[in-house]
Amino acid sequence: MRLTKSKLRQLILEEIRFTVGEAAQRSEKYLFDKIPEVCELHYNDLIVEKGNSDYGILAAYRHFMEGIKSKTNRPLSVVWIKEENKFLVVDGYHRLVESLLRGQNKYLCEIDWTGFTNDWSLPISSDRLILEDLFE
Repeated sequence: MRLTKSKLRQLILEEIRFTVGEAAQRSEKYLFDKIPEVCELHYNDLIVEKGNSDYGILAAYRHFMEGIKSKTNRPLSVVWIKEENKFLVVDGYHRLVESLLRGQNKYLCEIDWTGFTNDWSLPISSDRLILEDLFE
């Protein structure tokens, strides 16, 4: 199935997103209670690093093509980036590749609501994978 730009726009418009205020409230609740939240996120809410053949989504795709698949069915691990109101994928690139290849655009994610990360660098715009790039 080919995803057209108009269909993609429709999918995006149908998505329920967190407003900055809602995200801040969730951050307070889950950060202080130390309870991980697991919920379904749309691809356009994720920050996905392109990487290269050694890391990022390109490495996960290369592994998939070589027959190396995900070893777990756990949710993707993401960190909420407060400044962008998006979620940085920090673990689960192989699962993400497999889901993308099945045509999925929503993913079960375990959210770290701290609002920042010292363990992972935030990729600059040109180093991010944009979903529309996959369907053009």
